[in-house]
Amino acid sequence: MKPLLELEKMLLDEIKFFKKGKHDFLLSKYYNEVTGDMSTILTYMLSKHLSLRDDWDGSWLDDSLLTKIIVSEHKFCIWGILITGRENTTEQWTNPFYFEITTTDEYKNFVEYTFLLGDENSEEVSYTEFRENRDIWDLYFYSDNNWNPSERSWEYIINIKPGHSK
Repeated sequence: MKPLLELEKMLLDEIKFFKKGKHDFLLSKYYNEVTGDMSTILTYMLSKHLSLRDDWDGSWLDDSLLTKIIVSEHKFCIWGILITGRENTTEQWTNPFYFEITTTDEYKNFVEYTFLLGDENSEEVSYTEFRENRDIWDLYFYSDNNWNPSERSWEYIINIKPGHSK
């Protein structure tokens, strides 16, 4: 796996490329098809950060499904579903996540980024159950069509500023 600093640079490059494109429509429910390697990079970055935590259970991270993206001049926000697995099993689980990055001009460098993962008030959902009901996490993401990440009790909060990446 690449060093975190390289992953951060790759993510900024993917965001710049995404911002240049026209994405008025999607062919599916997820943004993965129009975001290049963004979901994989986010998964790797999150995996590196979680591996440093004492409270992480050691689950491996498989991938993420990107369900909503908001882009502004200096901020890029992503809501999604993280797919994880447990050691010595092939069973997979899903959890909601939110990622937000604040950047300098033209997304050349970041000021800070934050990962929010899991819900302290909800059990994780098996991938099998999620596959049968792809909307299962939707009501956890927003209320009254307001996609506000502060409306949930996140299990993991990771906030990174430049120079703190390993």
